[in-house]
Amino acid sequence: MSSLTIAGALLDRRGLPSGTCRAGRPRASDELCVCGFAPHDRGGARPSRAVTTHSVGTGYPTVATHRAPRNRPGTYPESFSFAGARGSCADCPSLSHGPPGTQDVRPGRAVTRAGDTGEVSTARRPWAMAITLIITGAVGWWGAMALIVERVRSLADPAYEIACDVNPLLSCGNVMLSPQASLFGFPNPLLGVAGFVAPMAVGVALLAGARFDRWFWGMFVAGITGAFAFVVWLFTQSVFVIGVLCPYCLVVWAAVIPMFWATLLWAFGTGTLTRAGSGLQRRVARLMPFGWAFVVASYAAIALTILAAFPTLPASLGWL
Repeated sequence: MSSLTIAGALLDRRGLPSGTCRAGRPRASDELCVCGFAPHDRGGARPSRAVTTHSVGTGYPTVATHRAPRNRPGTYPESFSFAGARGSCADCPSLSHGPPGTQDVRPGRAVTRAGDTGEVSTARRPWAMAITLIITGAVGWWGAMALIVERVRSLADPAYEIACDVNPLLSCGNVMLSPQASLFGFPNPLLGVAGFVAPMAVGVALLAGARFDRWFWGMFVAGITGAFAFVVWLFTQSVFVIGVLCPYCLVVWAAVIPMFWATLLWAFGTGTLTRAGSGLQRRVARLMPFGWAFVVASYAAIALTILAAFPTLPASLGWL
């Protein structure tokens, strides 16, 4: 059984709230005062999963308690609601004002404080982010595995014709023989086969409702950024040094680009790696709806660079 820590919530003898709002703003008689409280187990242990709704409709509080499963991650703070009570709001850690009514707190959602504005927000599962990680991770993994398969077959049979050898400008075999294809002493696709499992696993975990600490997201974003930087380096080497394009490599690059932009914008725009309500978080949040533009711009830059470096490529493919 958990005990509630309610800071500054005062009631007079009739059960009506007394005191003033944290912001010092008086509450009108027809406003709703919602105060959030964090539950703690006895002895200061980890927070419990209890969710309690207190409402005052006729001047006296009624309490309804809901309990979420103990094995669900996250904390479910309480909501302390006063509707139609006279006076001013109690001094609460989290405060919001609205029309008369009862605050709806469901155990399936985590209610959290939204900065110092006093607004009460509901954290939802990032479905779009999770699906993006799963799809891009699967596409990238397929491209890396295809390169490994083709390399093994070519080593087992010197007469084997690699499937992605289209013409002298589009040839996986020529790229495989270059030193850049084994930067760390082993074929680069092995990094992709192992690395692309991580975004797929994180995406599935997010769909299942998992929550990760900030240090985890910091390491995850750093890994995705490293993959993006490695892809940019491989692209420049393929175009300007080797002089040959690898079709399966293009598939991997095409997967890493949206994965990088989606992860970067989501991590900073949702406050996962930034302080909620900070200037950086607000600016990146405004850019999140236009994440597709960053992806399209990256694809356009790659296409234009390829056309500039290989002007005869369209003709070799029969496009002209």
